[in-house]
Amino acid sequence: MSSFDFGTCDSRADVMNLASMKAMEITQQIRQSIGALKTLEAMIQFEPGFVEGNFHQIAPALRRTYKGIACLALAKYGVISTVDPPDPNSALVGFPLLHLLQQEARDSILSGEAKASTAWDADASTLVVLHPIFAPSAARVLPSDEWTYNGRNYSRDCSLAAPMDELHPCAFPGVVHPSGNLAHFWGFAMLLANFEDVADLEGLKELEHRAGGWVAAGFTHFAWRLSDAENPARMLECTLMTQISMGSAAAYALVGVDAAVPEIGLRWRFDLVPAVGWQASSDWWVTALVAIPVTLIFGVGMGISVIASLRKRTLDKLNVQNFRFDVLSKAVSASVEALEKFQFPLCLVSVDDFLKCGAYPSYEELRNLGKHVWLDSCWDAMGGDYEDSGILLLSYEGMSEGTDHQDSESAFDKDGDVYKAMVTSIRGLKKYGLKFNWVWSQYSCMPQQNSIQHQCATNSIAGYCSCFTAMLVVESRKGAEQHTFSSSFASWSRLERLCFVTCQCLGTDSMKVFRYTEQGVLKKERVDRSAVEFAWDILRGSFQCCTTYHADGRPCDKQRFVGAILSTYWRLLAVERAGGGDMASQLVKVLRDSNERYFPPTFTYWSETHPLQLELFAGLLHVAHQMFAEDSAKVDAERMIAPGTGLRP
Repeated sequence: MSSFDFGTCDSRADVMNLASMKAMEITQQIRQSIGALKTLEAMIQFEPGFVEGNFHQIAPALRRTYKGIACLALAKYGVISTVDPPDPNSALVGFPLLHLLQQEARDSILSGEAKASTAWDADASTLVVLHPIFAPSAARVLPSDEWTYNGRNYSRDCSLAAPMDELHPCAFPGVVHPSGNLAHFWGFAMLLANFEDVADLEGLKELEHRAGGWVAAGFTHFAWRLSDAENPARMLECTLMTQISMGSAAAYALVGVDAAVPEIGLRWRFDLVPAVGWQASSDWWVTALVAIPVTLIFGVGMGISVIASLRKRTLDKLNVQNFRFDVLSKAVSASVEALEKFQFPLCLVSVDDFLKCGAYPSYEELRNLGKHVWLDSCWDAMGGDYEDSGILLLSYEGMSEGTDHQDSESAFDKDGDVYKAMVTSIRGLKKYGLKFNWVWSQYSCMPQQNSIQHQCATNSIAGYCSCFTAMLVVESRKGAEQHTFSSSFASWSRLERLCFVTCQCLGTDSMKVFRYTEQGVLKKERVDRSAVEFAWDILRGSFQCCTTYHADGRPCDKQRFVGAILSTYWRLLAVERAGGGDMASQLVKVLRDSNERYFPPTFTYWSETHPLQLELFAGLLHVAHQMFAEDSAKVDAERMIAPGTGLRP
């Protein structure tokens, strides 16, 4: 067996991509679990007495729905008042969060954001998340009280607390409720989860034996370690790690990724290494390889464009044609599921906060300031509060999304003209009678420094667009400096337009797109059939990222957009199936008649050193049509959900 050159071979990147995939699966499970806390918050804000009185009926249903949760609890006034299941968690009743977790609890209340606790003294493997709840029915000052916990007496004397004394543990600043009323601190909703369950320990163990059936760089057996960045005691690792630690440092050098659920302040690292060390796999070059579709399927645990190099072992074991259909069908399913449950949350910033920034803020800047609202699914955004207040899609036509945003903050919008144009145009929309209190912008609401999270958000853009009220396109200023990712035909703005007009402008009310021109004129655009057809022509021609070539291993935007385009196409088919009007029917016919124009099977681009031909929609459309026909044969209640075209679950 030949030796492996760890420093020059692509195998390190392949294994790191597998680690990225596993890390994102864990991220998604944690986000799914904390969805239970958001549900409790909404219920308590609406009718707190009902939740408290029926908690032991509500909590089991939430645990079954959101998965990975060992225990749910309510901490009214900051003291745990009820837990489910009671056994073996009843001993937690009376736990004084504002006393024993004073700093974390207070920070969570003042920020209004859920936080993962690092000070919880229980089993180090327990993940504890505090979610502050503010309700219009809550009192401005907490009531005085006395209680006993773990044999010790505690008290809270608020008889002399001033309502505006924010330093006193009896009173906290209120927040504006979506109803317009002032809401005050009610207490916490809490979840406790076993870190092993959240991390899917059984799934991780598969890496030790067969990598879940997948091969990365020819390796099929891996050693792994999962460690919490804030809590070193919270670490999971396979038994192979002990043996590997005694081996050669070069032969068993770990590769890994840093992952996070930033909205709760949780960060960890996932490390991976081939169990046999960095050496070539003897049968890698004779295995029949089947390419995985790119940019599609993180949501079903297979990966996105950065793991397109992963391959499935097929020789003497699998029928290649059947396997390929299975992979393609899972890719289609993931794209359809992203219409309803986003692969990355929809992050919104209030109009007031956006207008006060002074410069075009990045996602990371707004995240660090706590200015984002996080919505996990279209149903969250289509609820009364957000649907009634309206969400504006803010698109900058002069910025090409590109493939790497690492230098964006140092180069983009130096003179502030883009932000000034956005502020002017947003204020100008008032004359059209539009109502919106929230803004979504790619630069401000999608991760710019984490390519994995950025891709998951890209896969979810069609689902995002089903939630938006209107689209405002801001052109780059005439004569302005064009940076490396600036282009008058920016790929990202074209994708936004495609998804929005298909999701929102196929009916009679098509006047939802506005444009602020480079001359400073705000005008309304009529989206007719020809405009929609033009939007679907997104993949023709060369993208800005192609003109600057692609660093080896970096995907082209065309690859990255496949999942979003596939999601949008399925939604269009669902609209047409539901009798969505002549424009939808005509558009479906145009796309079907010219499949290879609008859904090219492959494309060729130049990397830094050589031309590459990669798949785009090869085989995907045939599978999508077959799956859609099967879906259409089902009764409405059993069909895959396409928000806005079917029944809400």
